[in-house]
Amino acid sequence: MSRGCTGLPAQPGGLCRPNLVPLDKFRPANIEKAFEYLQFISQIAPIRIKYCDETHLKGNSVYNRKNRRNPVTGEVPFMPTSSDMTNTYTMFGVCGINPAHPAAWCTIHDGINDAEQIATDLEYAIQARAAVAGDFLVFDNATVHTGGENTVLEEHLWRHHGIYAVFLPARAPEWNPIEQVWNHMVQRLRALPLEPLRRIPHATARAAANIIAGVTHAQVIKFYEHSGVIR
Repeated sequence: MSRGCTGLPAQPGGLCRPNLVPLDKFRPANIEKAFEYLQFISQIAPIRIKYCDETHLKGNSVYNRKNRRNPVTGEVPFMPTSSDMTNTYTMFGVCGINPAHPAAWCTIHDGINDAEQIATDLEYAIQARAAVAGDFLVFDNATVHTGGENTVLEEHLWRHHGIYAVFLPARAPEWNPIEQVWNHMVQRLRALPLEPLRRIPHATARAAANIIAGVTHAQVIKFYEHSGVIR
């Protein structure tokens, strides 16, 4: 189990939020699949491995910041926002360390991701060379990746694009470096100046796309290291 699951050593002081670990992560069948995945992925050159996943992006990710309380009155100042704060977007992304391909790539749209949307986003990713023939594209085992339009995902990617689909074992998001990409994106969003964003329609989505486009291969290499892909 990675440090992402167990957490860092306890620090003196106040209360902290615990790491939540689903018990079914340690079912014998899941542990067996985890060992099979690790054995398989260890035989592939990391430069040929790409990771993908989807995430939800909320407009309030930009505005979720702390304000200092007035030490005299105890009042907390208000923070002006735009209507974008209530918007929710869905993102699908791919990351990799091959310098000939994008370090990180994504699509952003309103609504939720279903199997049909995932299949469409995958085609866009392939057109953008975020995944190419000879790559091993790693998904988690969510139903949206294996159900509906995607029941033949593995066969389609291999037959039409020469891409080999690999699925993470259950309950193992810490092995997917793109989770680090999403975390990097949210941290950068919270550091952006707010005043210009209030005047731009769909400012959160635009800012997120720019941040993902600016992710470097050096950063993704560190994300791979953090996730145990590179040791």
